[in-house]
Amino acid sequence: MYRMRSYICVAAAISLGVTSNVGFARPLSTSSGNDLLELCTSENETVSIALCYGFIAGLLSRDRLAGAISKGSQIVCLPDSVTRGQMREVIVAFLRSHPEKRHFDAGGLALEALEAAFGHCALQGL
Repeated sequence: MYRMRSYICVAAAISLGVTSNVGFARPLSTSSGNDLLELCTSENETVSIALCYGFIAGLLSRDRLAGAISKGSQIVCLPDSVTRGQMREVIVAFLRSHPEKRHFDAGGLALEALEAAFGHCALQGL
């Protein structure tokens, strides 16, 4: 019983810290393109930019894993020389130029942006 209370207290504290608007603790949501654009264009918060890079890295890992599991190809094939800053700029430019799509899923929009810029894996090498 004591252990269960400890877990509940820790979960409540984390929940309050993540959802409060005090100090650096703010909602960490990237559910839409609007959220991702805000996260990736924050000028004063290095934490937000780091989270943006983390979101992109996680998205690309998910894409590679999905391609491996389905024995198909991943959606995006990036050149070896592409930088994380370049990927961020491509995604931000896409989101800014397509405000009509920004209410859609952030991951899907980011993949669409990278695919438009760098090509689809199945189409490369043809």
